[in-house]
Amino acid sequence: MTQAADRFVFERYGRAHHLKLSNAEGLAMAARLDEAHWVATSAPTQSLRTDPDLLKHLDPEGDGRIQAREIKASIRWLLSTLKDHRGVTHGARSLKLEAIERGVDDGDRAFKAAAKILARGAGAQEITLAEVRAVRQQEEARGLSEAGHVLPAAAQQPEIAALMRDILACGGGKHHLTGEVGVTDACLDDFLEQSRAFIAWWGEGQPERGAQIAPFGAQTARIFALVEALGAKIEQHFILSQAVELDARVAEAIWPSGEALGRINFSDRGQVQALLTDGPLARPEPGGALTLGGALNPAYAGQLRELGAALAELDGAPVEAIEASRWRALVERLAPYRGWRARRPEGAVGDIPVERLEALAAEGDEAVEGLRALLRESHRNALVVDDVRLLEKLILFQAHLLEVCNSFVSFPDLYNPKRRALFEMGTLIMDGRRFDLAVKVHDRARHARLSDMSNMFVLYVEVCAREGEVLHEVAVPVTSGGRGNLQVGKHGIFCDIEGVERFATVVHIVENPISLIEAIVAPFKRLGRALSVRIEKLTEESEKAIQKDTLDTLAKVPHSAPSPQPTPTPAAAAPPASKAGMVASGGIALAAMGSAAAFMTQTISQMGWEAVMFTLMGLALLIIAPVALMAMIKLHKRDLSAILEGSGWGINARMRLIQRQARTFTFRPPFPPHAEGARDDLQQRLYRLHSDDSA
Repeated sequence: MTQAADRFVFERYGRAHHLKLSNAEGLAMAARLDEAHWVATSAPTQSLRTDPDLLKHLDPEGDGRIQAREIKASIRWLLSTLKDHRGVTHGARSLKLEAIERGVDDGDRAFKAAAKILARGAGAQEITLAEVRAVRQQEEARGLSEAGHVLPAAAQQPEIAALMRDILACGGGKHHLTGEVGVTDACLDDFLEQSRAFIAWWGEGQPERGAQIAPFGAQTARIFALVEALGAKIEQHFILSQAVELDARVAEAIWPSGEALGRINFSDRGQVQALLTDGPLARPEPGGALTLGGALNPAYAGQLRELGAALAELDGAPVEAIEASRWRALVERLAPYRGWRARRPEGAVGDIPVERLEALAAEGDEAVEGLRALLRESHRNALVVDDVRLLEKLILFQAHLLEVCNSFVSFPDLYNPKRRALFEMGTLIMDGRRFDLAVKVHDRARHARLSDMSNMFVLYVEVCAREGEVLHEVAVPVTSGGRGNLQVGKHGIFCDIEGVERFATVVHIVENPISLIEAIVAPFKRLGRALSVRIEKLTEESEKAIQKDTLDTLAKVPHSAPSPQPTPTPAAAAPPASKAGMVASGGIALAAMGSAAAFMTQTISQMGWEAVMFTLMGLALLIIAPVALMAMIKLHKRDLSAILEGSGWGINARMRLIQRQARTFTFRPPFPPHAEGARDDLQQRLYRLHSDDSA
């Protein structure tokens, strides 16, 4: 069938009609066709097996979904940028210069990039996708492939590289198109602004610049650190001293004693350390002074003596004790310094030595100027790289856009056993069968709800690199045959499209009729299971009754008895009441069965065997007819589109499954030709026949 450029051509697949897309003219028709006649209107990018860069071009918004309007825009762009569309029809991965449309902006850019790349070699007139990607990767490796964005690889001078490391360490980077983190003009400006703010703040706290902020000169930072570390414990000491003034017994109560002291394991270093850390600095005395020359808590003694030495150095005389008034005066004098520290600018720039920050913030710093030069160069180089990326996009669209549309606008490959649509993941091999239709599942609960509406029997299978390491999950519809031994927990193998075998396990099943015969037999299987359960229950009850009667009888036999006296032998001994009841019940049951058998025999002889057969057939028909009818309705309504909709696709067409297609998605592969002792059943012959027709 040929496809004219001025008319739409549809083909029937199953019970739906799909636009025929076999060449560039078909793509042009798809761009003009109302989306309501497309099979799909949207699809998640992660469900398509194709080139990742192609998916990025098809999803320019980056929302993870390809929309019909984006496909149409891609088709129009491709056909307008190429004047020779033969490469589109053949899916060529190389592009001839003469095929590019000159006179349009993107065509001129692509031609210029292709000519420049080819000029590096022997001056060929055709460029391959591999050559374009090699050039793009080389340019991206330079770190200047995006305008106003420099990667660390671009910094050849050590000082520029060090500056970029500082900026990135302070969290001032930005993600590049390649996925790496680089530096932009804004990142550099923000880093320098933070540096200046930190330098200004730091200068306020230096002794030579602010005596009020640093009251103890160069010793201020040291004394402040000791005051911050000891402040809570010293305040605790003064409060305890006041309590001792009120009641001297407080001094004895502050340490654990008696039973509490006995619970401490003094061989446990942690418990002893906790005792000291929680304890007071020294024994509180009336008056409240903290005597530095007396007994001090070993956990804080070193810091206390260091504080005393610092204060003595300031006073020019030894400090033997710290009184409450002196302590609070010290804290008050340090208040401006505490406030200054609280105003410390946020950001990691403060981790860089101030001397280096001052050098970088100065006008004309070589590292800063060198980085700005690289940023300017990136604007020029990005124009070249953008043209290379545009050329890559053109070749990708030429090679794959027709294939994408045949898994989006139309689904011909879905119905061809020798081809695979881009959303198919591979083949499940399990229970002696091959299941050729498998789609990726991202949300099993949602997918299962829609699968139940599809009237299909669906397996949910985890695909693992090795047991326990799940790669992804797929939904596999079972479309022909029967359930067989398919059940949750069953293992098999999954062969992906590249032929790699993976470990597979069934984790969930949505049950629906698979075939008419299985649906008809199902009620009788359920009846058989119910009868089996009932018989087992009756047998168990009978066994329990017999065991009980036997034990009761044995319990009535005396363990010892006096010497036997001669007694007359009775004519006949009466059986126990329980056994007599059992015998009577058995007799009644046998009599009832005999009577029933006699009645049935008499009735059959009166009716005639023909009437009996018709009666039995009528009873079977009453059971089978409604079941078969419901199964036929469900089998007729089996819908493949629900399987894709569960994976996030927007599907227009109801893709009803016909029997011939069902046998291609699920089948037992035929035995090798001329194999001895192997049967070749009808299903295998039908599959082989259909495969030959599709080819």
